[in-house]
Amino acid sequence: MELSEKHPIVVVDSRDDLRKRIDLLLRSFHFDVLSFQTPSKAVSAIEARRGDPFSLIISGCKTALMNEDEVLKHASTLMPDTPRIFLTDSSDFYTVINAINVANIHSLIAIPFTDDEFIRQVTLAIDHFKALRKRDHLKRVTDQQNQKLFMLATKLRKENDLHLSLIEERVKRIRALKSQRNLPEEESLILEKWMRDGGDTFSPDTFQKRFSSMQEKIFELLSKAAALYYIPLHSRPAMGIGEIPPPHQEWMPESDRFMSILRSFCDEKQGGRYSHLKEMQQESVENTISITFSQGKTKAFIKALTWDVNRLTVDQIRNFLSQNGVSTGIKNESFLAHTSPDSDPFLVAEGREAKPSRNAEIKYFFPIEFLKAGKLKADGTIDFKERGEIPFVAKETLIAEKIPLEYGFPGLDVYGNIIPIDMPQDKILKAGTGVRVSHDNTKIYAVEDGQPYLDSMGRLSVFPELRINGDVDYETGNIRFNGNIIVTGGVKQGFSVQGGSLTADYIDGAENIELSGDLHVRLGIVNAPSIKVMGNVDAKFINQSKIDVMGDLVVQKEVIGSTLRVNGAFQNEAGILLASDIAAKKGIFAGTIGTEVSTPAQLTIGIDIYVSSLIKEIDEKLGQNQNAIETLSRDILTLEKEYSDLNGIICDHACKEEQYRNQLESIEKQIPDLLAKRNMPMVEKASYALNQLKERMMQEEEATILKFERQDAIDREIQNIRNLIADIENKSQAIKDEKIGLAALSEKEAPIAELHVSKRIMAQTKIIAPHSLMVLSETLSRCKMIEEKRTAIEGMDIYYYEMRIVRGR
Repeated sequence: MELSEKHPIVVVDSRDDLRKRIDLLLRSFHFDVLSFQTPSKAVSAIEARRGDPFSLIISGCKTALMNEDEVLKHASTLMPDTPRIFLTDSSDFYTVINAINVANIHSLIAIPFTDDEFIRQVTLAIDHFKALRKRDHLKRVTDQQNQKLFMLATKLRKENDLHLSLIEERVKRIRALKSQRNLPEEESLILEKWMRDGGDTFSPDTFQKRFSSMQEKIFELLSKAAALYYIPLHSRPAMGIGEIPPPHQEWMPESDRFMSILRSFCDEKQGGRYSHLKEMQQESVENTISITFSQGKTKAFIKALTWDVNRLTVDQIRNFLSQNGVSTGIKNESFLAHTSPDSDPFLVAEGREAKPSRNAEIKYFFPIEFLKAGKLKADGTIDFKERGEIPFVAKETLIAEKIPLEYGFPGLDVYGNIIPIDMPQDKILKAGTGVRVSHDNTKIYAVEDGQPYLDSMGRLSVFPELRINGDVDYETGNIRFNGNIIVTGGVKQGFSVQGGSLTADYIDGAENIELSGDLHVRLGIVNAPSIKVMGNVDAKFINQSKIDVMGDLVVQKEVIGSTLRVNGAFQNEAGILLASDIAAKKGIFAGTIGTEVSTPAQLTIGIDIYVSSLIKEIDEKLGQNQNAIETLSRDILTLEKEYSDLNGIICDHACKEEQYRNQLESIEKQIPDLLAKRNMPMVEKASYALNQLKERMMQEEEATILKFERQDAIDREIQNIRNLIADIENKSQAIKDEKIGLAALSEKEAPIAELHVSKRIMAQTKIIAPHSLMVLSETLSRCKMIEEKRTAIEGMDIYYYEMRIVRGR
C-alpha cells in the first residue's frame, strides 16, 4: 500500500493519551484521521458518510464496554465493507468474545502495542478494504456490460420479430395477388349481392327496408333543391300492393315543374335556362337584403331592404352568406321573423377579434436623456462647465423595472381566415457595474450611491466618482475604476484608463482608453493609438489619433491625420478636417474639409463600420471557441474509447485471476493427500506451483488495480475537459448576447448617408456611401452630398444609386 494515499480513519476511545498517540501516529503516515472521545459523535460521523464509507474504524475496549459496542455495531450495519479494529487491554475472555459477536470486528490489537505492529495491522486492514472496493467496482463494470449485452440482445430480437412480421405480411400480399389473377377482370353487380354485402339477407322485407331508407335520403336532397326555386314539394305515401294510385292531377303540376328544373341540371342544351333561373333567384335575394362588414371583417350584418323579407328561407340566407364569402360564426336565423327596412342591421355572423401581443418594456426611474457636458453652444464653442441636471441615486434605489411581454391570440374573420398577430419581442435587463438584479430578473437596484448610466448597448450601471487632482502619470499609474473618472490634468503618454466615463483636460499619447460611458476632453486628444468609447465623445481638437465611438463625436476645432469610426454622427461644423479617414453611420457635419496642400480626406457616410468591425471580431472569437470545443470533444471521445477498452482488459485480468484462483484451490486440496501418502516430490512440485499461481494472481491483481487507477484518471480528465467546454460555452453565449445587442443597436436607428459642408470641401476628397462612391472633381462650398436611389428603366424594378450634390446649403 502507498502510505501517501489519503484514507479517512475513525478513531474513538475515551482515553485521551491513547487516542492522541494513535492520532499522531496515523497522521505521521499521512492518513486522514477523525478522532472522537464519545461514541455518539463517532456514530453521527458514520451516519453522515453513509454513501462515502470510511477506510477503517478503530475503537477502544473501554468505549465499547461503556456503550455496548455502539460504534462498531453501527459501523457493521452502515459500512459493512469497512474493516473494524478492536483495541483491548482486558484479560476478560468474554469481553473479547462479545466484541467479536456483536461488532463483527476484523482484528484485535492488544494494549500495549508497538508502532510498527499497529501500522502493520492498519495497513492490512486498509489493503483488505481496497480489495473489496476493487471487487465491487469490477462487479459494477460486469453488471453494466451484462446490461448492455441484454439491451443489445433485446434490440436484435425486436428487429428480428419486425423483420419476420414484414416477411409474413409480404407473403400474404403475394398470395392475395396470386389469387386475384384467377378472378375475372370484371364482375357484375347484382341486387342480391349488393344487399348481402351490406349485411342483409335477400328478402322482400330487407328490400323494402333498403328502399325506404333510400327514399328518405332522396326526399331530403330534393327538398333542399326545391327550396331554391320556391317550389313546394310534398311526399306521396308509398302504395302497398294492390292499392289504387291517387289521381294524376294531384301531383302532376308540381312534379312537371320540378322535373323540368331537374332536366335543366342534366341537359346541356338547356344550360341557359338554369343559369337564368339561378340569376333570378340570386337577384331576388339581393333585392331583399344587403350585407355589411365591420372593420377587420370579424362581424357581418344584414339589413332588410323590403317588407317581404320573411319570404326568404334559411337556405336562401345561407346561400347568400356563402356567395358573399361568409363561412364562420353564423348566428341563429330566428331574427328573420322580426326584421324590417326600419330595423337596424342585425348581426348575422361573428368571428373572433384578435388580441395583439404586448412587447416587453423596461421602465427607467431616472432620466436617461439628460444634458451632458460637451454639447455645442450657439456660438460654436463647447461648454464644459454647465453639465445640466445629472441624475443621482442612493444605495438600494430601484432604478429600472422590466414589464414582461404578453402573448396575444390570433383572430378569425367571418370568411374563415385567421387574423395573424405579431410575436411579442422580449427585452433583457442588462446589468453593468454598481447594480444588482432581483432574483426574478425583473428589477435592477443600485448597490451604491452614484450616477445611473445607460450605455448604448442597453447596460445599466451606477457610477461612483473618482477624482484625480493632477495628471494620470507615474504617480497614479494606470487607472481602472468602474465609475466616473474626473482628472483635473491630463492622461500622459503610455498610460491607460479603463472605467465608466472620463473627464480630463487633455489626452497626450495615452496608450489605451476604454470607457463604457462618455469621454469629455476640455482641450484636445493627441497621439492616442486606441480610444474606445461606448457613449459620446467631445473634444476641442483631435490630432494623429484613432477613436471608435458608439455614440456621437463632437469636435470644436481641427481634426488632423486621424482615423475616426463613429456609430452616431460626426460634428465639426465650426472646424477643419485634414488628411483623416472618418466613417459615421448617421452622417458627417463638417466645416472645412482639406486644403490645397493636404492629403485628401476619405469620408464614409451611412455605413456602420465600427459595429461591423466589432461583429467581425466577435465572429472570429466564436469561431476560435467552436474550434476549441470541437478539439476538446474529440479528446473526450478518445478518452471514452480508452475507458471502454480498459473495461475489456480488466475483464481479461479478472478472468485470468479467477482461473489462477481455481487452480490454486485445486492444488491446495491435493496437498493433504500427498502429505498423507508421504509423496514429498509431488508436495514440492505442488508448493512450487502454488507460489507461481500466487505470483501470477498478484500480477493480475496489480495490473487490474493499475487499469482501475487509469480509469479513475480518465474520469477526472473527462470531467476537467467538460468543465472547460462548459466555461467556453458560457463565454461564447456571453459573446453571442453581445453580438445580438450590437446588431439590435445597429438596426435601431436608420443610417443617414449624408455629408453636410458648411464652408468648403476640396477636390479629390473621397466620399463613400453604402451603394456608391464619389471622388470630387472640383472644390465646392456650402453644399451637401446625399446618396439617392434612382430608377434605371421606367416601369421596371431596376434601380441604381448615385451621389447627388445639393449646392447652396
